Amino acid sequence: MWMGIDLGTQGVRAVVASDRGEILGSGAAPLTGGRDGVRHEQLPADWWTAVCAATRQALRSGSGPPRALAVCATSGTVLLADRTGRPLTTRLMYDDGGRRPRRSGPGPRRPVRSGHWNRLRADILGRPVHIPLYSEPAFGMAVLAAYGARATATLHETAGHMVRIRQVLRPDPACTARHTEPYLKLVDELERRGRLSGALATHARSRTESR
Repeated sequence: MWMGIDLGTQGVRAVVASDRGEILGSGAAPLTGGRDGVRHEQLPADWWTAVCAATRQALRSGSGPPRALAVCATSGTVLLADRTGRPLTTRLMYDDGGRRPRRSGPGPRRPVRSGHWNRLRADILGRPVHIPLYSEPAFGMAVLAAYGARATATLHETAGHMVRIRQVLRPDPACTARHTEPYLKLVDELERRGRLSGALATHARSRTESR
């Protein structure tokens, strides 16, 4: 079996999955941080405590120790540590505003769980969107753990064994046609600003030629 751990802003999630993508066990533990206006910090010791709690819950299934694990974590944080890796400061979170005010309140809903967003994705790109049965990041980490341990030859093969599809959304041709012009304008602007390479922009435009 394989374990995935997702160290997020508000908590830690852990999942244990089988070779066929069955969830054998899961666990979660909350994380709290100190907020003072636009400032947002967390204690590094709390991460380890939460990881231990979540993984213990996930392993209660009694399926034995995982063969490998993989971890993903909240993006872009700052933490000072000594030469041994021992934290010297609190963690400066990715959404810490510092001297610049940031939007407060809950973050955006995860796109893969939003029916409206997935419908837009299918219609704008003109491609079917495959919705996985398990969409949480910790499961994705379990898939990467299996691939990293060479359970299969390629990541594509690993995902084929473990990821189950819950729903497939087909694009609406009329909506796709309506979105093509603004989509191409977006691609042009992203390329102009350097956010898309020339090769990626060319590929994105080529996908619309068969519509």
